[in-house]
Amino acid sequence: MLRRSMLGLIGLALLVGCNSESVTGTVPASGKVTYKGAAVEGAIITFVPEGSGRPATATTAAGGVFSLTTVDASGAMPGKYKVTVDKVEYGAGGSSSMEAASTGNTDEGKVKRALPAKYAEAASTPLTTEVPSGGKKDIDLALVD
Repeated sequence: MLRRSMLGLIGLALLVGCNSESVTGTVPASGKVTYKGAAVEGAIITFVPEGSGRPATATTAAGGVFSLTTVDASGAMPGKYKVTVDKVEYGAGGSSSMEAASTGNTDEGKVKRALPAKYAEAASTPLTTEVPSGGKKDIDLALVD
């Protein structure tokens, strides 16, 4: 009986210890994305930490709203971030498959960027924000040409 208990505890410790991707210390972080005053649905948002830290991501829903996630935890780590926003659209007769789109196969339809390219890369985006230790629920990402 003692041997089974010890094996069970060792197994539990291994399971807990192996989950190295789990993130603690995140705070709520959410907001809205607009382009030329209109809400943007289906855009991919990435908060790239300035310095060390973990990126946080989200996809905008109806109304352009988003709620960030860091690895497997809701929210973002407190800190300063460069913010990227990207959205691609697929032409008529196209496929919504990212794999088909990446091949550039014209039979699969045309792929075009729906937002200005400057927002798609951390090196060129003008968007920055800070997530305070108490979280931030009103992040307004207003994109322009």
